[in-house]
Amino acid sequence: MTRRLFGTDGVRGVAGEFLTVELALALARAATRRAGSGPPPRVLVIRDTRESGEMLEAAVAAGVAAAGGEALLGGVLPTPGVPLLIGRYGFDLGVVLSASHNSYRDNGIKFFGGDGYKLSDAVELEIEAALERRNGAAPAVGRVRTLHGALEDYLRALHERFAHLDLAGRRPGHGLGAAATRPAGQPQARAARDARAQADPAPPAVGPPAAAGVLLRRAARPALASGHDQRVGRRARLGLPDGRDRLLQARDHRLASGDPLPRPRVDHADRARRARTARSRPAR
Repeated sequence: MTRRLFGTDGVRGVAGEFLTVELALALARAATRRAGSGPPPRVLVIRDTRESGEMLEAAVAAGVAAAGGEALLGGVLPTPGVPLLIGRYGFDLGVVLSASHNSYRDNGIKFFGGDGYKLSDAVELEIEAALERRNGAAPAVGRVRTLHGALEDYLRALHERFAHLDLAGRRPGHGLGAAATRPAGQPQARAARDARAQADPAPPAVGPPAAAGVLLRRAARPALASGHDQRVGRRARLGLPDGRDRLLQARDHRLASGDPLPRPRVDHADRARRARTARSRPAR
């Protein structure tokens, strides 16, 4: 027997057409009933920022409660937040509402077990089979609650796990993970720069080397001295003069620390002189 709904990464489809509220509720109810027959299962539900996320979140929470479980809504979090929070709080099940790189009209439902791993193909097949059976009502109605502090727990765990890495100046990009980690990453980057300044009494001429491009240029200088011209990235052209390098350091430091770039100075006298010169030229 093969799976009809679950693919390689959960159940995905156009929200409201294939992935309907009824299907989301039924999947959550079946998965919650399978999660445990003892105490009410505790199910974590997170989502991404797709416009259908709130609708499917409500449907999944209703399915969990209909099966007698307790749905805890963690809000907008990256997918790795589920196994991390499962390990921290001991949830019986985790649900991620996301379709990754699919079109914005799509959405998906992924289930994680109490061990923090995605459900196996065999378990997903059992959930599909449960959709076709008529099951009686749950012994009691479950609950739906908000899990406060889920984002803070996720960021704290990231910091604990990767505290040994020097991420100062690394730009976080534009994904969901970047949106979640950007507010807390700036104080940590400043703390890392302060620690480096205390360890090294001779800081660079213009602020700390904040951007990866500056670090790559410095690392490649020995190669340039030996005659190997390596070009790394779009703006990390190697072998720049010291003056240009310091300007790039200052600019990259401002970008990494969130400070606005200075506006270019306008020489109004030069602009007026150019205008007078243009007007005095004879017409052709």
